[in-house]
Amino acid sequence: MSSRILAFTVGALVVCLGCPPPPQVPDGGKEDGGPTTGLGPCTGGCGPLQICNEEKHQCEDGCGGCDAGVCTKNAAGQFQCVPQTTSCNGTQCAQGQAACVAGSCSCLPFTRASRDSCAAEGQVCREMFNPVTSSGGACDSPQLYEECKTQGCPSGNCASCAAGLICKQGFCLRPCTADAQCNRDEWCDTQSGACWPQSFFVRPDCAQRFANPDGGSENIIGAVPVSNTCLLPTLVQRPGQNPTVVYEPGDAGTGNCTYSFFRFSNFLYTAANCKPPGTAARNAACKRDWSTGTQALQCGTGLECGFAAGGDGLCLRACNATDPRGGVTPQPACGTDESCVNLYRLEDTNAVVGVCLKKCDVFSATLGTCADYGAVKASCVPTPADGRALVTADGSGVCIPQKPTVAAAGQKCAEVDSLKGAACGSALVCMASNLSELPACERPCDVECGLTPAPARCSTEPNARCLDGKSCTRVTSTSGAILGFCR
Repeated sequence: MSSRILAFTVGALVVCLGCPPPPQVPDGGKEDGGPTTGLGPCTGGCGPLQICNEEKHQCEDGCGGCDAGVCTKNAAGQFQCVPQTTSCNGTQCAQGQAACVAGSCSCLPFTRASRDSCAAEGQVCREMFNPVTSSGGACDSPQLYEECKTQGCPSGNCASCAAGLICKQGFCLRPCTADAQCNRDEWCDTQSGACWPQSFFVRPDCAQRFANPDGGSENIIGAVPVSNTCLLPTLVQRPGQNPTVVYEPGDAGTGNCTYSFFRFSNFLYTAANCKPPGTAARNAACKRDWSTGTQALQCGTGLECGFAAGGDGLCLRACNATDPRGGVTPQPACGTDESCVNLYRLEDTNAVVGVCLKKCDVFSATLGTCADYGAVKASCVPTPADGRALVTADGSGVCIPQKPTVAAAGQKCAEVDSLKGAACGSALVCMASNLSELPACERPCDVECGLTPAPARCSTEPNARCLDGKSCTRVTSTSGAILGFCR
């Protein structure tokens, strides 16, 4: 199985840019309320924001469905869609800012709502709160591989893609007439005039050579899942919709099978793609950018650029972060002192791209300190490697590379998702209990060390008890959980 949620190719990509119409409302008549046809006006009349469909003998939404906001009538009696507005602390929020976060107007990404609150105007919500500027998230122009719109926006003026990109088939893409105008991991689709990931042109998406099962002298090309190395394809002929490719020599290849992300307004689509390696070594700085001429910031074979959201990342060893099946450790695997961290918080029964990070424990005198990753410091964060929870129950965790600026205990912090980089010092967790509070760095503690008598471990383990008169507060009711926070 692949890690994708949907399956599509360039020629068959279909994107639904509008919401489906709302369910039709019967007209309320005692005998003719059903959707029969050709029966004339609706018995009993329709609601103030409805019109009668005489063909169906049924009342319908007067606006025909609003992509965003609500249906109203203006002074002239005409139906129109009016965007819903939000106010925070007496300030009317801008279009797309549908929530109050720490008292400021903010948009909501699809990870916090059923749909990106900026999507109606063809925009994208990137963050809910900026701790540097103390401002809420605002709608932004869509970037590469993000959903876009050219029509149907309530304002009548849909947002344009970021500079250098065009809206094609519902996504922001690079315009092209030849492969040389695309990124290193893309090819030009001359029919759409846009650059697409190479995997959209070839099958299998990522490949290695395997021994021919019939004993033939030539090995066969077979698919490999994400997190493996892969054979780099070269396009040698483009006969219509069936391009001819050749693969580099060798068995495993020098490419890295990782994701190309397509961001819809309500979910993230992952396409496996064999990306060419750069020259950046393990623990070196990198960017998730495969443009020509930036190979020095592209990771080498077997590495993935982790923690690069909004800035430089680190080249870390790639691994398969899916769950073990039948006692078999997914391959490629990490060392015994490492965890395979589900960097993108994805689920798949076959393979998930992860990176190898050192294990740690905030309650261990020997595992509570993290070594640097090259020139980047790391924090021991009691968070699970699989990304399914914010914290662990027992204080075990992972050495997470720190963001350029980290906060101390009690200070406001920039990122609650530790798998995007540690925003606090070691053994601290960036947390916010609800949208009305700014996240702050909280100190862990052992909830059982407040018992009488306390377990023997409490006399030696770090972070056993709270300081400054604070109490150790339990944060989970999980049986056997000992991790709490000083509040």
